[in-house]
Amino acid sequence: MFEKTDTNRLKNGSLVMIKGCPCKVTDVSTAKPGKHGSAKVILKGKDILTSKVYECTYHAGDMVDAPIVKRVEYSLMNIDDTVLQLLDAAGEMKEDVNLPEEEHLKDTKAAILRIFDEGKKECLITVLSTMNKEQVIEAREGQEIWARGWGIFIDLQMIMRAFDEADCIDKKFNFRLGSSFHK
Repeated sequence: MFEKTDTNRLKNGSLVMIKGCPCKVTDVSTAKPGKHGSAKVILKGKDILTSKVYECTYHAGDMVDAPIVKRVEYSLMNIDDTVLQLLDAAGEMKEDVNLPEEEHLKDTKAAILRIFDEGKKECLITVLSTMNKEQVIEAREGQEIWARGWGIFIDLQMIMRAFDEADCIDKKFNFRLGSSFHK
């Protein structure tokens, strides 16, 4: 998915398609009009998915494609081999994103594994989506696990009370809180 943007409006940090790749502009320069036609806009950009650097030249005032990019932060729930099990803010599970394998994301992968293995704080994962592709681009520590766990415990208690009021829960049902939720 793309939108059109004017080359005269591009600046460092703008998103634009360069040679078919979604890029973040790193350098913009202009060449004044001369005997061979109109002014030119010379762009250098870094691919937001691969980190490769591209360069291209457009006529000033041309309308060019700019990728539509979406960034979403998820909580990491589990890692199944290389597949990340993520939870969004609405409580929906996402299980179609893998650990990053690209060389430029090796530090991100290491951070994911370190935070998850330590188990002291939640691991917050940022996923970038563009052109029907998704990629983990960032990982950071969230709040301590026990604090998040108590929020889940309270939510489950409210759900159980709602079911109990509706006489849907067998009185023998026993909910046991896992030790990972305790401080």
